Amino acid sequence: GLNAMLAKVSPFLKKFTRKRGQSQDSINVLDASVAAADKASVEGSTSAEDASGAVSELDWVGFSRMLRDVRRTLHRYPETGYQEVGTQAFIKGFCEQLNIPGKNVREMALTGLVVDVCHGNATISPAEKRKLPVIAFRADMDALPIEEMNDQLPYCSTQKNGGKELRKRKKQKTSTSQPSSPPKASEDEEDDPQASSDATGGSVVSTDESMEAPVMTLPAPSTITTTTVGAPPAPGAAAEKDDSDSESSTPAAHMCGHDGHMVIVLGLCALVVRKAHLLPEDTFVRFIFQPAEEGPGGAMKMIEDGALVDVDEVYGLHNAPFPLNSIHVRPGPVMAQEVEFSINIHGIGGHGSAPQNCVDPILIGAVVVQALQTIVSRSLSPMDTAVVSVTQFR
Repeated sequence: GLNAMLAKVSPFLKKFTRKRGQSQDSINVLDASVAAADKASVEGSTSAEDASGAVSELDWVGFSRMLRDVRRTLHRYPETGYQEVGTQAFIKGFCEQLNIPGKNVREMALTGLVVDVCHGNATISPAEKRKLPVIAFRADMDALPIEEMNDQLPYCSTQKNGGKELRKRKKQKTSTSQPSSPPKASEDEEDDPQASSDATGGSVVSTDESMEAPVMTLPAPSTITTTTVGAPPAPGAAAEKDDSDSESSTPAAHMCGHDGHMVIVLGLCALVVRKAHLLPEDTFVRFIFQPAEEGPGGAMKMIEDGALVDVDEVYGLHNAPFPLNSIHVRPGPVMAQEVEFSINIHGIGGHGSAPQNCVDPILIGAVVVQALQTIVSRSLSPMDTAVVSVTQFR
C-alpha cells in the first residue's frame, strides 16, 4: 500500500521541485517565470510551467490533497516502535522523488531517518564550511499497539486483532454467494463527480484537474489482508492468506497522530526543497524522523546515533483537539512526559462467601487508585500541573 501511494505521488513530486544541478541562469529564469505567472494570474490567466519545465507556481490544492492521501495511507499501514520498516522505506522514496541526494538521507536508530536539505538541494557540505545556525524539524513515526475500531473509515488501520479479522473473513466467505447491494460511496466520492467506485475493492484513482498526480481513493477496509506489524510484505501478500496468517496479526493504529506528524514534516521538507536555491550556502535544514516514541526510547537512540550533531535549534509539534486551522505556542513545556510506574499487590485467594479468610487484592487496588490521586492535590503546588493515572490491572 505504501509503495502504491509512492507511485501515485511521484509524478507530482517530480514536477514540484527543480532538478539538482540547475544553473543560476536557470534559477533566474525560474524566478522571472514565477513573477510572470503571478502577474498573469491577476490578469486572469495562469502558467503552470516555464520553458525549462520547472514548476512556476505552487498548486496548493493539489499539494494539500497529495499530503492528505499520504497521511491516510500511513494511517492505514501503521507500524509500532522499531518496526517502522515500511514507513522508513516510504519516507526514503519520498525524499528520492524530491531529488534529495542519497548522502543527505541517513538511517538512524534502526528504523529512523535524518534528511538534510542544503543550498540548491546539493550534497551536504563539510562542517567547517558552515557558519550559520542549523535548525531541525522533528516528527515521530511509530503507532500504538491498539486495534482501531473505526471500520467506517476507508483508511482505517489494516493491523487488526487476528481473531476478529479471521471471523470477519469467514463471514465474508459465507456471504459471497448471496447478492449484495453496491457499496456506499465515500464522502470524497460523493463530493467529486469524477470519482468512481470499484466493487471489487481495488484501489480507485480519480483524476483531479487541480492536482498533477491522480488522487487515490483507498479501498474499503473489509478488502484488506493484514500482515504482522513491522514485517516486510511477503511475496504475493495481496493474495488471499490462510486462516493461520490472520491469527498471528498484531493490532496497531496511529491513534496518537504520528501519521499526521510525518506528513507535516514531509510537506515542509518538500517546500524547503522547492525553495532550496534561497537557502544560504553555509547552513542546511534538517528533518528528523524518530522511531519508537511510544515508550521504547527512540529519541535517545537517535541522539546517540548523531541526529542532533551540528544542530542548533529543534522544532517539533503535536496534534491536539484545537479548532481547525489554528496553531498554539507557548514558552517552556507544552505537553506532559510519560513516567511509568507499577505496584505489586499480594493477596490471599479464597471463596467469595468467606471474605474473612481472604486478602482481597481487588479491594486493595481500588483503595490505592483513590489514594494516588492525593499526590497531585496534596503534594504539588497549585501552580504546577500533573496527572496520575492507573491504566491497567493485571
